[in-house]
Amino acid sequence: SRARVPPHGRSPGMIGILGADSQDMQAERLRLDKEAAERANRAKGEFLSRVSHELRTPLNAVLGFAQLMQLDNAEALRPAQAQRVQHVIDSGRHLLDLINDMLDVTSIDSGGMKFSAQDVAVGPVLERCSDRLSALAEAQNVRIVPQRPFPELHVMADPRRLEQVFINLISNAIKYNRPDGEVRLTLAPDGDDVVAAVHDTGVGMTEEQLGQLFQPFNRLGAEYSKVVGSGLGLVITRQLVTLMGGSVAASSRAGVGSTFVVRLPRGRALTA
Repeated sequence: SRARVPPHGRSPGMIGILGADSQDMQAERLRLDKEAAERANRAKGEFLSRVSHELRTPLNAVLGFAQLMQLDNAEALRPAQAQRVQHVIDSGRHLLDLINDMLDVTSIDSGGMKFSAQDVAVGPVLERCSDRLSALAEAQNVRIVPQRPFPELHVMADPRRLEQVFINLISNAIKYNRPDGEVRLTLAPDGDDVVAAVHDTGVGMTEEQLGQLFQPFNRLGAEYSKVVGSGLGLVITRQLVTLMGGSVAASSRAGVGSTFVVRLPRGRALTA
């Protein structure tokens, strides 16, 4: 009997080889695309880092000379001039904060940010952050109400970055609050984790705004308000907490307020 010939004259072996070659080519293309994307990302990060460093030098000079003008008693500024100089200083500080935030984002994305995981008592960190921000709270007519006393809970985290996380969250809770509002700080154990929460009585957010919360440079309409910000603080906060093995979650009601919850693994001090 005559042997059956596969369609188009191809043998099963040839079809198998062609299929394997096609898969190898696809895998190679994916690998090359991934390498190209990583090179582009590194180039972008290096560019942003260099530009940010170059901008900081002249900006610090502008701020320094503006502050010298404010302090010059020999040739004191007239009230109108002093107000204009203050605008220069306020805008310069805002730009400097933006540059520093960009450097942080770039460093995190490139893997260049170093962490030193230690056993950290969370209560004292929250107290230091609330003390540092007391002047801002007073200026905004907002009360910081810490849990008294904080329970003795420890987490595994980088102390400096943990403080940066809570400074970001508490300062946001103050800036986006209402006059005579409150910022409440709570701390509690939850299984193998420690949960720290920052509650505010501010403007709150809609469900749509919550869905866009951690997008870079998205200030959810606050760019049209008097509140100064870069739109990067919450992005950096979430990235820092994630790198420390934790998570950040938010809940909110428009017109009522918002709550940001930081969850971190418990430290050795209470798990030994």
